[in-house]
Amino acid sequence: MSGNGQRGAAPRRLSVCRGCRSIRSQEGFTYIGVLLAVGLIGIQLALAGVVWSFAQTRQKERELLSVGGQFRTAISQYYLNPKGPQKEYPRRLEDLLKDPRYPGTVRHLRKIYADPITGKKRWGLVRLPNGGIIGVYSLSDQAPIKTGNFRPAELTFTNKQRYADWKFVHAFGAQGVAAPGAPGSQGAAGSQAAPGSQAAPGSQAAAGPPASGISAESLIYDGEENKK
Repeated sequence: MSGNGQRGAAPRRLSVCRGCRSIRSQEGFTYIGVLLAVGLIGIQLALAGVVWSFAQTRQKERELLSVGGQFRTAISQYYLNPKGPQKEYPRRLEDLLKDPRYPGTVRHLRKIYADPITGKKRWGLVRLPNGGIIGVYSLSDQAPIKTGNFRPAELTFTNKQRYADWKFVHAFGAQGVAAPGAPGSQGAAGSQAAPGSQAAPGSQAAAGPPASGISAESLIYDGEENKK
């Protein structure tokens, strides 16, 4: 009787063991599936982060082109609308908010904008040796995404390596002022001053910008103008 009982119990134990193996196998496949799902989700999140960062940078680039263009336009308006025969460039960015040449409030720019790339109200200033500001630029050394297909006023930005190389300057080539590094940048229309000659302090030509190039001195605007 005990022998018959032992013979009947053995198959049951085998069937139970087979069921355990099946359950363990299913659990193993489920665990692997969860790991793969987590890995795929991580990859998707990483790609989404890259796409989002790229889109944010492109948006900041567009804002920089817009804001820089507003500074350039304001400087041009300041220069082209003198009070009297003598044209001049602003000495301070704040002069664009309230033109000191007029008794009333004459605005060329609504406000001093922050640099969209850095998020700070800090700008590099492009000056003439006599102190006039003819342009601004970002202080960011980050490499731009946009390297071509610029508007005519911004063609000099093509293939630049840094946002700091995007100089928003008033009318280079149109007003007799040479661009930085261009031949004849030490004089208007390629001319140079005679040896030993000096201009009178604060003097400018009655028409057109001063017969001089861009100052090699690098300045920044940080609420006030300071040397780097």
